[in-house]
Amino acid sequence: MKRNQTHMKPSITISLLVSLLVLSCNSGDSEFDATGTFEATETIVSAEANGRILSLRVEEGDDLTEGAQVGYIDSAQLYLTRRQLVENQKAVLAGRPNMKTQMESTRKEN
Repeated sequence: MKRNQTHMKPSITISLLVSLLVLSCNSGDSEFDATGTFEATETIVSAEANGRILSLRVEEGDDLTEGAQVGYIDSAQLYLTRRQLVENQKAVLAGRPNMKTQMESTRKEN
């Protein structure tokens, strides 16, 4: 019985020493390298036209001035859509009856 107790004491002692070493690794210096608050103003920038971005010459964090051109958007689809709307408008206007002509023909019939 004595033999087991003597073997147990060194293992408990070693365990306690390892625990003390691990716990004592903290230097106790709780000062920070730096502290502060980050503040930012979020700005949402949207394009005036839809399309594929062909060129974009701006990086995150760049200072921009109002009206500065920083990229180019392929506006071919926008142009084609506008042309189609203009042509549709012409077709609708061409299909409308001419009131002046109708009034003249009505007067002639009376």
